[in-house]
Amino acid sequence: YCTVAEVFASAGFALSCLVLLSILIYQKRISGSIVGIYLGILGGFAFANHHSFAFAWPMIFWVLWRGNAGFKGVIYTILFGLWGVLAYIPLIYADGPWMWGDFQDISGLIDHVLRRDYGTFTLRAGETTAHWYENPVFYLKLLPEEFLIWPLPFLALSFTRQKYYEISFLFIITWASIGIFFLSLFNISPIGEGSVIAQRFMVAPSVLLIPLISIGLNKWMNSKVIQ
Repeated sequence: YCTVAEVFASAGFALSCLVLLSILIYQKRISGSIVGIYLGILGGFAFANHHSFAFAWPMIFWVLWRGNAGFKGVIYTILFGLWGVLAYIPLIYADGPWMWGDFQDISGLIDHVLRRDYGTFTLRAGETTAHWYENPVFYLKLLPEEFLIWPLPFLALSFTRQKYYEISFLFIITWASIGIFFLSLFNISPIGEGSVIAQRFMVAPSVLLIPLISIGLNKWMNSKVIQ
């Protein structure tokens, strides 16, 4: 799903950029109100593609706080993030056979921005066809296959490195929000065709596990060198 003409590749890219920004802040290579500019541009790009980026809120707030963005940085984030909202406006004048959504007026455009035709955060408007735990469990079952099993033990090892405690917990908390919590809102069953629909939203949260695997792998390699 990172190679198709859909929003999921760009959603993964946006989250990857947020991870990079948080690492640069953690390494004290960037700070101050300019953090708000970077975050606003990134947030605007993410919102122009899909609003699930909002579930990365633990990392977003951490970036503003740890990056010492201050009040000015928050204002910059809002102002520079507006371009993501403005990017939807040309859709009012769009015309063609392959259009998804009714956005020929402001009301329809707002509905499209919020994805109300499929329940905003639930993927399907109407009756619930899945329990809250079904999609998170489905995602967790797919994780070993997604990472080819062997890198997963390094996840636990990443939390043994005191130097990276803060950012490791930041990644795992954000993963729980944009992965487990977001998926628990889906009211579409992860069985049959529904599983394909749900899987598309499982790309972005897995991005947050890659730095943790890298930290754990680095710890293991260093211990082998010392031995």
